[in-house]
Amino acid sequence: MNLSLTKNHLIISLFILSIVWLPLRARSSQYEYQIDFDARYGIHSYGAPDVATNRQAIAFEQKAEFNKQWSLQLGARAEVEAAYASLPEHYNGDVAKKDSQSFFLRDNFLQFQSGSFRGRLGYQQVVWGEAFGNYYADIVNPKDFREAGLGDLSRNRLDSPIVNLQWIFAQSSVQLLYIPVPSHSLLPSSGSDFNTFVLPATLSNYSLTINRDADHPPQTGEYGMRITQQISRLDFSLFYLNYFDRLPVYQLQISPATTSVTALPNYKPLQTAGATASLDLGGFLFRSEAFKNLNREFNTYDGTNLSSAKSDELVYVFGVDLPSIDKWQVAVQYSESRLTDNTWLGRANPQSVASLHILKMFRHDISFETILTEFTQDASALLQTHISLPLSSQIEMLIGFDKFDGSDTSTLGPLRKASRSWVMLKTTIKK
Repeated sequence: MNLSLTKNHLIISLFILSIVWLPLRARSSQYEYQIDFDARYGIHSYGAPDVATNRQAIAFEQKAEFNKQWSLQLGARAEVEAAYASLPEHYNGDVAKKDSQSFFLRDNFLQFQSGSFRGRLGYQQVVWGEAFGNYYADIVNPKDFREAGLGDLSRNRLDSPIVNLQWIFAQSSVQLLYIPVPSHSLLPSSGSDFNTFVLPATLSNYSLTINRDADHPPQTGEYGMRITQQISRLDFSLFYLNYFDRLPVYQLQISPATTSVTALPNYKPLQTAGATASLDLGGFLFRSEAFKNLNREFNTYDGTNLSSAKSDELVYVFGVDLPSIDKWQVAVQYSESRLTDNTWLGRANPQSVASLHILKMFRHDISFETILTEFTQDASALLQTHISLPLSSQIEMLIGFDKFDGSDTSTLGPLRKASRSWVMLKTTIKK
């Protein structure tokens, strides 16, 4: 019997049952639901202009309040990506098998709230951090990096089972977290445009399979806390998380008989401590994050061998949102990642990123948004741009492109083949 399949069937069955049960138990005036549909089609803008994406997705969420203290929220998202199976000559790895169909639980939690206390139990997102365009201090939930984090950050953030206890006061709050089942980020499969996993030169003729689940997954729970304080226009927080790294360290399993290699992930223990702050001064919103990853383990690669080693990592982020002028919103940001010892790691130290975010509203319903991200140490860049055009009160069309640029040895340059132009239709039904 496939236990994982049985577990998924059980989860889906309980989810469907709840859709019927919730409206009967909740007060009619306090029952809400929302269904989102989106369809995206895109073509490659680098190399041959073949299909880059042909994705249809549906997301469902509902909330029921049973009384002033108890409420329940449920949500799920299902996706079908038809591009992989339709172009086997382009997507020739195992991406079609792993990523053509996806199902994700979204917010599924029971909430109790009384006075200053709020407790949530179940699958949920816990967002830490002040930065835009990237996940820095946002370390609690794993992420969907199968498309290098393109698109909406909240959509790419994966819900985790969490016991989330908060005490919220007028100018401060305390949050305690316990995660009984550690989870990890989703990374690109072999055959994906976004896969940059490179085999050692001695194995260049071998086929590659990238596993996502470790043979021996973490068995102990994770825990953390966050304390926030507001002082006039300053919001300040301190946080700590004892968990397993959401990104793996790989080992290679080599089979000369079949000329194949399997990359086996290992998720290592990690501790992170840091602080975030935001300050509003006359319309200028200053943001900052600073945290330290203690004794983090990284893969090392010398062109021939793949191994791993440890180093402390210091990350800091500074940014400012400028005052809005004629519905133009502009924000700039700079971050650095510094390693205590990088003599063994094939990356720049520090690794620095500069970002620019521009949002413009035209009339009341048309928007233009662009984010430019550059790794300044190697001049590689990512430009994400789209325009949103409402077609009706419930239907919206987005037209955009994502462009990667840089040399073959840079951070983002190897992703040039993933550059694409796309169009998306979105519609929402809600009560």
